Amino acid sequence: MPTHGDLTISKKDAAIGNVRIFDIQGQLLQKQHIQLSTTVIDVSHYSSGVYILKTDTANFRFIVNN
Repeated sequence: MPTHGDLTISKKDAAIGNVRIFDIQGQLLQKQHIQLSTTVIDVSHYSSGVYILKTDTANFRFIVNN
């Protein structure tokens, strides 16, 4: 999923929980605990490239195109 600035994360009927963002080398860049079922995370300050978003229940890759 490509983005230029914001990631929207949703989890049906439950809080999202822990969210961690890693660069492609595995370095932890951001960590949050989200108590809502939907949130927006600003990734506009990241360099262009591939990143990994991990929640308590799933992993996703996303691309930043700046």
